[in-house]
Amino acid sequence: MSYPYPRYNDEADAEAHVHAFLTTWQANHVSQRLVVLDANASKIVEFGLSLDGQSTSWYSQHDLTEFQDFNQLEDIFV
Repeated sequence: MSYPYPRYNDEADAEAHVHAFLTTWQANHVSQRLVVLDANASKIVEFGLSLDGQSTSWYSQHDLTEFQDFNQLEDIFV
């Protein structure tokens, strides 16, 4: 299922975007009691849906399995 996410266009504050993404992700998945590993995988995959511009290219160049969790992706992204 695809959810609407705030969009990041490479000009906005990256940390603020991650916060907005996580807030929206939580609201979208509040009724789904995902286990931690599934939640991390979901966040990593769905984060790509919130990107536009060069950040989309950056995201697509990564093998998503290289991220141990969403925090690692966030650290690299910010």
